[in-house]
Amino acid sequence: MIYFDSAATTFQKPPEVSAAVKEAMATMSSPGRGGYRSAMLAADTAFACRSELAELYHLESPEQVVFTMNATHALNIAIKSLVPPGGRAVISGYEHNAVTRPLAALDAKVDVASGSLFHPEQVADAFDRLIVPGVDAVICNHVSNVFGFVQPVEAVAEQKLLSMLPPDLRGAYDEVLTIPDPEVRALVKAADKLSAYLKCVEELKAGNNEFKKAKEQTLAALEENTLPALQYFMEEFLPGFELTLDELQDSVNR
Repeated sequence: MIYFDSAATTFQKPPEVSAAVKEAMATMSSPGRGGYRSAMLAADTAFACRSELAELYHLESPEQVVFTMNATHALNIAIKSLVPPGGRAVISGYEHNAVTRPLAALDAKVDVASGSLFHPEQVADAFDRLIVPGVDAVICNHVSNVFGFVQPVEAVAEQKLLSMLPPDLRGAYDEVLTIPDPEVRALVKAADKLSAYLKCVEELKAGNNEFKKAKEQTLAALEENTLPALQYFMEEFLPGFELTLDELQDSVNR
């Protein structure tokens, strides 16, 4: 069957989703409601999910992840937390009504960053013009669920950061933020992932075991990266971050 209604719901879910739901219904009770095995299994599973999302979005702690019923529920919470009644928001021209309806209910002033379909540079330019002091929230659906148009979220953020600098400094920082060279961008992405891993190492050394799962997942992602510079750093320097100062000194004296 060819399914065309993904804009409404993801009917054709991966087999792993059905298997996970079936296992949860057969083995888990409510998390946080007791200390018996099925309750603890549910709590551990929920926390593992929070940990993976925290690592994906570079959050400081899994406790910063909030579960909601669906994307509409999440958008309502976010919008009504950021935009006061009568506030101001900038949105793209390809937003779901789960964005526009809460804004209308708040009687917010909405500016639309319009651009032709499949022309991300036009959308980025429009956001650049509209994001000014006094805006309470900027909302940009990364991928339109109707057209499949991938919107330039990173470019919007980069241009906003540049606009906050004094005009005389923008030229000097332009390539630092936008990173037009694909080889340099790959190195920066690898360094970002490496920084996340070292954060986990330091937290675990301090006794914060909440970062155990995130460390394992981040290390697996690093090991899949074939950049020679990253592999060299991991082989030569990464083990040292696991050591105490005394252990480092002993390794030097050997």
